[in-house]
Amino acid sequence: MSGTLSEAQFISQCRSLVELSEKIHDGWELRHNLGDVFIVKKCKIPFSEDLQANIISSSEEEEKGEEGGVGVMVQEEDDSCVPSSTSMLTVEYHVVYSPAYQVPTLYCNAWHDTGALLTTEEMWCFAQPSAAQDKYSYVTQVDHPLLGRPFYQLHPCHTEQLMGQVLGTNTHKYLVSWLSSFGKDVRLSLSNEYGFL
Repeated sequence: MSGTLSEAQFISQCRSLVELSEKIHDGWELRHNLGDVFIVKKCKIPFSEDLQANIISSSEEEEKGEEGGVGVMVQEEDDSCVPSSTSMLTVEYHVVYSPAYQVPTLYCNAWHDTGALLTTEEMWCFAQPSAAQDKYSYVTQVDHPLLGRPFYQLHPCHTEQLMGQVLGTNTHKYLVSWLSSFGKDVRLSLSNEYGFL
């Protein structure tokens, strides 16, 4: 029950995904960097009220008080983190092959319509990991392995185990199944049409 993917399988499935993306106008592009192949999608996502509320609550700090042994919550609102309700985020997703884990890895960056990148706290609020994941260790800022710039990474350490359970040894639809499973953690939706690959 292997949950890994060879680099050749990864490249082949990336090409198939991009071909279908071009037909349905979904925005995935194939990129090359010094012999490495990866796929990229850039899209706009509304900065919704629930995300704004999460960012406000994440800026709260708990100060330990001695009053009955109960902590006192002090809310420090930073209005610069809460754009208007019509604000849009631009999100760029990169899917890169990890030779160490032998699985795809999802990287993303997001920025406000002002051009300012999301802070780490905002990215943690933007991310919606499954209940079993700790967003603080699951979504981390690292250098993009091919571009050398800071990106947020969904850590691939549990990918092999999950994909082994989902697909067994059938890797035919690995990339689409993986994107459907992990993409939602950073608000990446995948059209149902990819199920026909």
